[in-house]
Amino acid sequence: MVFDSFSSRAQASVEYLTLVGTVLIIVALLSGYAFTIYSGTTSNSQALEAFLKVKKAIETVYALGEGNSIVIDITLPNGVSAFSASGKSIVITFDAFGSSASDLAEFSFDVSGTLPTLEGTHSIRIANSSGVVSLNEIP
Repeated sequence: MVFDSFSSRAQASVEYLTLVGTVLIIVALLSGYAFTIYSGTTSNSQALEAFLKVKKAIETVYALGEGNSIVIDITLPNGVSAFSASGKSIVITFDAFGSSASDLAEFSFDVSGTLPTLEGTHSIRIANSSGVVSLNEIP
């Protein structure tokens, strides 16, 4: 009789440990997935923030007139594959959840320059000369 009581308690303990182990595995998988989504969302918003900051600075320098310039600092995430200014537009291309995404801003005036794509903080000089707004990274 004592043996039967011990056996049923041991079985309950094994079932409980199996249940807890299964729940922990599920929580670990969900946490990994959530971290992946969070990292992607953070990178996307950081790339968009840099893009909008450059766009606003270009518009400001053009509005100030010829001969004016400003320097801005932008922070780019990992995954930016292209960031350029040519013709009447600027374009940023970056990885978004495993695929490529782009943002485009168009202007009524000419812009030129190549912007950095490496991860990190970069200083950009934006200058208006002869009605063309040029963008250059400051080393």
